[in-house]
Amino acid sequence: MLPSGNDAAHCLAEYFGGLLKKAQEEKDKKEKEEAKKRAMKEQEEFEKDPNKYLSTQEKEMNAQSTSSGGGEESKEKRDIVPRETTTFKSNINLFSDQSFNQLPGGMFAHQKGSLGSKDKERDLPAIRKSPYVARTTHFKNHEKVLYFLEEMNKQGEEIGLKGSTYDSPHGLSNLNNKSTALDVAKLSTEAMKLKLFREVVGTKTYTLKKGTNGNRKTYKWFNTHLMLGQRGINGIKTGITPTAGPCLCTSINLDGIELIIVIIQTKSMDIRWPETWKLANWAMHRLRTIEKFQNQKQETTNDPI
Repeated sequence: MLPSGNDAAHCLAEYFGGLLKKAQEEKDKKEKEEAKKRAMKEQEEFEKDPNKYLSTQEKEMNAQSTSSGGGEESKEKRDIVPRETTTFKSNINLFSDQSFNQLPGGMFAHQKGSLGSKDKERDLPAIRKSPYVARTTHFKNHEKVLYFLEEMNKQGEEIGLKGSTYDSPHGLSNLNNKSTALDVAKLSTEAMKLKLFREVVGTKTYTLKKGTNGNRKTYKWFNTHLMLGQRGINGIKTGITPTAGPCLCTSINLDGIELIIVIIQTKSMDIRWPETWKLANWAMHRLRTIEKFQNQKQETTNDPI
């Protein structure tokens, strides 16, 4: 039995999320090693010249203490300088794997505060703390999927999907997963620039022959976008969820003009097809009217006075 499309999407998210996780871990390891090297170099420089790390005020006070001859007045001035300000502070604690600033008394910055939610959050995997992953994510027990979702939200922000938050690799509804018709259109516009994507969404049927990858019989898939093959239509996807209802995203090339049409919450599954054509015809009429107006304005501007 073949997996459902949702299962396949989840498996792909696990696979690519695993690659993203591995790349991030290698990057973190490299940065940590470089930080330790910098700290060791700073330690060596400090041992050679401690005054280099003193503030101007501390240097002046030490100079005054030296010039006073070491009497009672000198002792008082030396005591003005707090103990912790005269010790070397490195951004990295060389005796711990934690890369946090060390505070007076040996406490690390991440240890401050009472036990509770902050401590629980500290114990979470790094990916759960990402600003691109929902705190109440539906996939909290699937760490590799979270890396994939993080990348989805990063890419969404990069192309300006202001109304979208992704918390699902397959699009099924949950409280954190949301988008808009406008964002779907923006995303589709970017996706249609990819040759492989155009080829996949424009394929009406696909056959997997018996014996391929060890399967025991031939499988054939049919694209549910029934408008494929009609005048200028070359994609993209059908859909239905409890929140979005029957929906459809369509790519159309009419007279050299590329249109992306997205409809959601239609009254029925079948009405999606005529509704899409209505919007396509309306858009083409508007574009031609605008083009005609611009041409007339250009001709008027070019007329001799």
